[in-house]
Amino acid sequence: MSAIIDEQQRIEAALAVIPPGIEREQWWRIAAAIKHECGDAGFDIFDAWSRGAECYEATDARDTWKSLRADGGIRIGTLYGIASHYGFEPAAHAGPVVDAAVLEQRRAQRKAQAVRSEANTLTRQREAATLAIAIWSAAGPSRDDHPYLVRKGLNATPMLREIDAPRLHALLGYRPKQSGEELSGRILIARIERDGQVTSLEMIDVDGRKSALANGVKSGGCWLASAPTGRQQRIAIAEGIGSAQTHQQAYPDDLAVAALSAGNLSKVAQAMRAAHPEAAILLLGEIGNGADKAVEAARAVGGALAVPDFGEERPEGATDINDLLTLRGVEAVRACVGAAAMPEPTTFPGMDERPCWSVCRSELEIDGKRIKPGVYYHGVKPGKGDERPTLVNQWISTPLYVRAITRNPQDGDYGRLLEYVSPSGRWKKWSMPMSMLAGDGGEARGVLLSEGVMFDLKNRGGVLGYIAGQHPEQTMRAATVTGWCAEAFVLPDEVIGADDIWFQSMGRTAPYGIAGTFEAWKSGVAALAKGNPLLMLAISAGLAGPLLALLNMEGAGLHFYSDSSTGKSTSLYASLSAWGSPAYKRTWRSTSNGLEAAGSLHTDTLLALDEIGEIKPHDLHDTCPQVAGEMGNGRSDSGGS
Repeated sequence: MSAIIDEQQRIEAALAVIPPGIEREQWWRIAAAIKHECGDAGFDIFDAWSRGAECYEATDARDTWKSLRADGGIRIGTLYGIASHYGFEPAAHAGPVVDAAVLEQRRAQRKAQAVRSEANTLTRQREAATLAIAIWSAAGPSRDDHPYLVRKGLNATPMLREIDAPRLHALLGYRPKQSGEELSGRILIARIERDGQVTSLEMIDVDGRKSALANGVKSGGCWLASAPTGRQQRIAIAEGIGSAQTHQQAYPDDLAVAALSAGNLSKVAQAMRAAHPEAAILLLGEIGNGADKAVEAARAVGGALAVPDFGEERPEGATDINDLLTLRGVEAVRACVGAAAMPEPTTFPGMDERPCWSVCRSELEIDGKRIKPGVYYHGVKPGKGDERPTLVNQWISTPLYVRAITRNPQDGDYGRLLEYVSPSGRWKKWSMPMSMLAGDGGEARGVLLSEGVMFDLKNRGGVLGYIAGQHPEQTMRAATVTGWCAEAFVLPDEVIGADDIWFQSMGRTAPYGIAGTFEAWKSGVAALAKGNPLLMLAISAGLAGPLLALLNMEGAGLHFYSDSSTGKSTSLYASLSAWGSPAYKRTWRSTSNGLEAAGSLHTDTLLALDEIGEIKPHDLHDTCPQVAGEMGNGRSDSGGS
């Protein structure tokens, strides 16, 4: 019995213990290992084993085999390593010693075979790319009424085209299938691109069946949900087309792409990082198989990870952000993306990675120890004499992320957009001016403490050192006053009309709020003003602020003056009901500087002031023109003090 036959028996013995329905990532690695050892002669072994899987497709097995190179770097030891997890003992199936001359002959044969195989593969890939372009050109624009798009809650896009199945079959020369079922009806066509070149196609029929173009290249390639402009500050990478298009519709200024398989996420992420080194990268994870691949991809490029949360009663089959869109709406998608964070560490950094920081969002077990949530500083303490250095892992604060650098259009007012969690479990954001770090930073620490951030009081400078030491990739526009900022309307906790603007102030002191419904407000407040000129005037004044800039008009003030119990306070509360609760009201009990600063928190909205008798006459005289005008002369800080 020859050495080659013995090695074949060893391979077959290893395959006998591995379930053929193994995860696809392992399945193709087994194929690569066999091809490296046996060349194309090993296909029959691989195919015979694969046939035992319920999901077996002859064309898929053959196409996967053809896509692999005999010298691709995955050797037969990979097969034996996988088999060992299923009880295979390589030592019990040791092959005989091979003569050096025979071994060299095998290597020469494999090398020659690899050269021929690579040439054939390149030819097939070029032919597939040419066919992909031809099919894309022959297809027509996608339409909003395509059943797949309707079911997914998605709009048609120029990045998808469609073609009828019979015409597609004629162009392809075969009938594309998924799990043995032919694609039928109106077929959506998605271009797969790598390095700016079309390499393959993804085809999706009306029932959601998918198939890739035979011999096309998918590895490292992706589908683009929009045409790159070069201005995107964030790139979102999803596994599937539905998730990528969901993100693109929710965030039109981003660039969303689909990797088309979990195993391709890291390659696409690394390609995007190389092409867009300054962009923030977001991985859109899924629940279930392949979830760990999104985590690996995020870690590989320093990206954030967003995973949909369907609550305790997750509907069956709900796994990605497109499912979140169809079940909960676009605001749930935005909440999911807004909660994106760097993946939790599984171990603390090694010696070569220090000094650095990390953030644990929840309690973890690292190196056998329970680690409480928070920001950690990882340093190195030099050893004494010949002693080895000690790794230091110091808790700095409760979880706090530095999400973006903020600055105004004039390249000033630099800040950092912070996201942190309060003791009640609520996540909040605050754009902190970097000027607050001047001096001892007491003001900044005071705001963080009042917001619920806790830090080591024995190391008060640690949390500010962490913030100052972060240089996130994302840059956002800073708005130092509320109201209109270019095309967007800015409020302290929300920006309407833009994703790259955030309100920046010395503190969070403007109690805008949302409660109830618009219908309830109309019946419970607005309807009561009918026939009451004072209430009608007050409510109209409350709603007028956002319109003034659009009409190129300056602000103005209304002073309600009368005896007690004549409706002044009621009118005031009716006016501010469009912006918040009664806590929204401010009083005149302040300095002129303080009131001018308060104006910056109420620009283009409503500044409701009560108890005019509590302000000094000369302060009232100085302040009224400024408060009623634009925003004051900015002599005090923007926190209103």
